[in-house]
Amino acid sequence: MTIKMQLNKKSTRTLCSFVMLLVGCAPIETQVTDPLIDRNLSASASVNTVCNHKFTPAQLATAPSFIEAENNVIITGSTRQELFASLISIAPNRGVGTTVWNLKWQFDSRSSSRGCNIQDVLTQVEIDYQLPLWPERLTATNRQVVEGWNQYSDALRAHHCLHGKTGIDASIEVKESLRRMAPRSTCDQLKADADELVRSIVGKYKEVESQFSPPSANDFFAAQSR
Repeated sequence: MTIKMQLNKKSTRTLCSFVMLLVGCAPIETQVTDPLIDRNLSASASVNTVCNHKFTPAQLATAPSFIEAENNVIITGSTRQELFASLISIAPNRGVGTTVWNLKWQFDSRSSSRGCNIQDVLTQVEIDYQLPLWPERLTATNRQVVEGWNQYSDALRAHHCLHGKTGIDASIEVKESLRRMAPRSTCDQLKADADELVRSIVGKYKEVESQFSPPSANDFFAAQSR
């Protein structure tokens, strides 16, 4: 993790980031440089373009900020055998796809007679989905294969949306936990404790994601062959 500190007259702004790479439910933590949060980004439907995430009223009250993007890997074929062969050889992770979410957090810290405290916490999540796409389904004549593919594709998307929502949930908890942090004697101690807190929260959500199981393309095509 890279921390960039920018000094103001009476406050310190701390920018941090975690990138979670999820390859078939196996999270790997990597690093990025100089993450920046778009302060003008609003948590509106315009950024909820890939998944239909559901939020509780309490979650909505935190104004979660996230951006989603989907990239597709084109697979081809007209029979279930051709489709399966293309899926496991071309699509990421043998057809399962990938989800990457990048959680960024930012806060201002101010010193006073009572110590150093956090102010103006912002969090933002950038979520990238890479999923297989079968364009030929629009013209395919084998309706059994088309219907089966649609079921698999929908199940796969729902699975990856769970990963994306977990990243958003993590950002919500990070924001609320940082807001509730008590003052520390120094801003350096505050920053160190905030970093430790965020790492523990991210670790908790990594554990949640480790329990997710993607739909099996092999099971899908085996079911169709019976």
